[in-house]
Amino acid sequence: MTQHYRLLTKEEIARLEAQHCIASDWSGVEVADDFHTDYIHHTRFSGKVRLGVFEKEFTLAGGMAKHSGVYYATLHNVTVGDNCYIENVKNYIANYEIGHDTFIENVDIILVDCHSRFGNGVEVSVLNETGGREVIIHDRLSAHQAYIMALYRHRPVLIEKMRKIIESYAESHASDTGTIGSHVMIVNAGYIKNVRIGDYCQIEGAGRLKNGSINSNEHAPVHIGYG
Repeated sequence: MTQHYRLLTKEEIARLEAQHCIASDWSGVEVADDFHTDYIHHTRFSGKVRLGVFEKEFTLAGGMAKHSGVYYATLHNVTVGDNCYIENVKNYIANYEIGHDTFIENVDIILVDCHSRFGNGVEVSVLNETGGREVIIHDRLSAHQAYIMALYRHRPVLIEKMRKIIESYAESHASDTGTIGSHVMIVNAGYIKNVRIGDYCQIEGAGRLKNGSINSNEHAPVHIGYG
């Protein structure tokens, strides 16, 4: 179901400002019909920002409960889905669409910079470090396809056709905006740039993630730990 957004009322803007929120242009901030200002504090808005509703709580390990909302963060060209929790973003989040029920806390920066393919179409040298057997990675790469690309160099026409197919796929999935799925948890992370993050992914303590796609989903969730 497509979410409907509206502009903030003057009263809502006044309440947000009283809660130490600022915006480069309040007309660039849109909210869901049932939006309430109660759980938005110390937040800076820039560019086009869309906010859902904040009605649920997250229960963390040890029984600690935190209400969904946005606290101590800077958002630039970001859509935040319903019932997300975002707190303590040291720098900013830029150019992302965030799903619903996602938890982001204690991160340095999350951004998409310019037109990104999110790791699709990158060549990786395998088998021979001096090159010549590169595999072009993408978010649907199979072991069979990687095997053919690396070991069937005696079939140059086949390899070239595969290259063109992957190049077309990579470009069709390129965007200026990244996605962070629903039911995602990102905590105590550092630098995240040009990364597309699937549903139910958990990122804890990762120092640096750049130019990639994390194919996480409800039935096969991905966990990235400290390092």
